[in-house]
Amino acid sequence: MAWIIPVWLLFEAIPTKLPHYILPVYPALALLAALWLWDPERPQLAPLTKIFALTWGLIGTLAASTVLAAPLALGMAPIWTLVPLALPIAGLGWLPAGLLLRRRPRAALGAAVLAALVTYGIVFQLLLPRLEPLWISRRIATLVPLAAPLAAAGYHEPSLVFLHGRATLLTDGAGAADFLLANPDGWSAVESAAGPAFRARLAEAGRTATSSGEVDGFNYSRGRAAMITLWRIGSD
Repeated sequence: MAWIIPVWLLFEAIPTKLPHYILPVYPALALLAALWLWDPERPQLAPLTKIFALTWGLIGTLAASTVLAAPLALGMAPIWTLVPLALPIAGLGWLPAGLLLRRRPRAALGAAVLAALVTYGIVFQLLLPRLEPLWISRRIATLVPLAAPLAAAGYHEPSLVFLHGRATLLTDGAGAADFLLANPDGWSAVESAAGPAFRARLAEAGRTATSSGEVDGFNYSRGRAAMITLWRIGSD
């Protein structure tokens, strides 16, 4: 627990949470799971069984609610075709809890694995791909021709470089304006916070830019909304 808890608290405190960050704590989690599997009915754990079972069931209910709540939180209409899938998530979330309360810990473990497989399959394969506001880079790459030079100001996600190409320039507002001035056929994706510096640099050069589209969404890496305007250099 001394290995697990500090690492958990550390990564709760930072905004970016990538899956591989917590790999160093996996051995501790494996040891803890092995101890439980070796003697799942040890008496000293009995007082915690009801609390753990209730917690697990509530987590399943929370996971099920995301099927309906996630689109609403992102300003989308409910995805009604997915709402019925919340029922198996919730049901499988409470199944391990019931088995634990009936003192069938190994069966509860198997049910928990099944619940995880079903939940992850629904969330990652069916729900998340349809939450368009999350996929800002994909939407930018759809609007900007692949062969066109691109600079991004205020939005520096690696996924944009992956989708549009490694020549993509990650810069600030003034740098995005300079990029357009040096590349008349180029595009700049400028996040709203970088917009004033972008427009000021163009004004200094006596040039204008034309908006070629907007992408608004939620930057989950930063935990905040993002409004990005695509610009091309205007003619004098």
